[in-house]
Amino acid sequence: MLGFFGVCRTLLSALVFCLCFCIQVAFAADRVFRIAPLKLYLGAGLGYSAYPNIDNNIDPPEENETQSIEDTAIGYSFFLGFEFIPDYLSVEFMYVDFGEADLKFVLTEEDMGAVDTYIDEVTTSVEAYGISLRASYPVTSHISVYGKLGYSKWEFSDDYSYSHRRRNL
Repeated sequence: MLGFFGVCRTLLSALVFCLCFCIQVAFAADRVFRIAPLKLYLGAGLGYSAYPNIDNNIDPPEENETQSIEDTAIGYSFFLGFEFIPDYLSVEFMYVDFGEADLKFVLTEEDMGAVDTYIDEVTTSVEAYGISLRASYPVTSHISVYGKLGYSKWEFSDDYSYSHRRRNL
């Protein structure tokens, strides 16, 4: 249904959006909890995920068929970091849930005094987790620039259900 490159484009656009518009939540007065020489920090993100290519691979509905496509979702992320060299070097672990896309197809046919309804439903979701090395440089006492280099793995899952109902007229 959704090709490999369509999924990659969707994930890339959702990731860029989440990175650009991420709302980070900091904990404690100085943004960190102290654990021995390491600093621990936590954060969360909220973003908008879109699956724009889902309907490209679906045939237009027939005259007795309805289609319902929900191809946007609110995604969220969490991360946990350990700062090894204060203000300069840390490692982060992250989890991202991009939300779900739902497709529903309902086909209704009349045949010999009965109405048959066929319902196909597909729910897809994408999740990612990873680890990264984060290097930062303090520009002022309150502003730092940083870059990340890391590895992430994503999982695409889909659930399919089919039902048939027959109603006599």
